[in-house]
Amino acid sequence: MGIKKQDIKRLSGALSGLFMKVQEVDGRCVELTKEIDKQDLHLIAFIGERGSVIMRDIAEFLDIPFSTATGIVDKLVGKGCLARFHSEEDRRTVMVKLDKCGEEACSTFNTMKEEMGERMLKMLTADEKEQFIAILEKITFNLTQQQTVEKNVN
Repeated sequence: MGIKKQDIKRLSGALSGLFMKVQEVDGRCVELTKEIDKQDLHLIAFIGERGSVIMRDIAEFLDIPFSTATGIVDKLVGKGCLARFHSEEDRRTVMVKLDKCGEEACSTFNTMKEEMGERMLKMLTADEKEQFIAILEKITFNLTQQQTVEKNVN
């Protein structure tokens, strides 16, 4: 059973529309913070979800070299969005956490994402919500697996 071109076209259109709406949330949040760009915003959200991370986590999340991640963190530390500190377990390990600006940006971003999620889900039945979320999780998992395989092949 193959995939019909019309289904791919329909999916592509739906995803494009959804991505545009997500970009609007990112853009509004960046406008409100005035201090950071979209990449910074997503990094701040990543760190906010975890509480604190090491530099390697940041480089892997952004898929950039360690030295480039260091430059981005330096910039955000200078803006008061991130703070560096030493791990209590190993003083040689430098950790990164949110600072005041980062906490505010993360809170704003999370609020906006929650509002968008609520608007998306409120029109669905309980079963549709469960199916929608489960399908998105499955797609994300499968795309991540494919990406991992492709990285290992190259």
